[in-house]
Amino acid sequence: MPTIPPELRRATVADVNAIALLHRSAFVDALPWIAELHSAEEDQAFFGHVVREQEVVVIEVDGNVAAFAAWSAGWLNHLYVLPAHQGVGLGRQLLEHVKEIHAGRAPPADFTLWTFQRNQRARRFYEVNGLVPVEFTGGERNEEQEPDLRYVWRSLPS
Repeated sequence: MPTIPPELRRATVADVNAIALLHRSAFVDALPWIAELHSAEEDQAFFGHVVREQEVVVIEVDGNVAAFAAWSAGWLNHLYVLPAHQGVGLGRQLLEHVKEIHAGRAPPADFTLWTFQRNQRARRFYEVNGLVPVEFTGGERNEEQEPDLRYVWRSLPS
């Protein structure tokens, strides 16, 4: 049976459960050393709020949510891809979509994101895709207390 091409679309409240499960799976896969701080029910409540309050898109593969991104007010707050779908361009497709949205604003807008310093896969991904690290912290401001770093994407060259 042929695979249906990936579809990028705006998330709805019907996607909240899939987004919460996707986030947990991708987070645990990428960051197994970080203790789980929230229950599955807390994840669902949190991502329900995210879907209602932020701009959120998902990519479906064969009718199932395989990746998502959420952003607001100059911050890319979430970009996650199910482990089974990593390495095939879904993350890049999401990031390019977010860049296009920000570049198309009047005036064009930059965006910022945080990732953990030990998440080498995410760091390589962001740097290969044109984001620049601008701030390193010891993790004092995140709930995981894990050293992190802030990246910025500039819509116009400096």
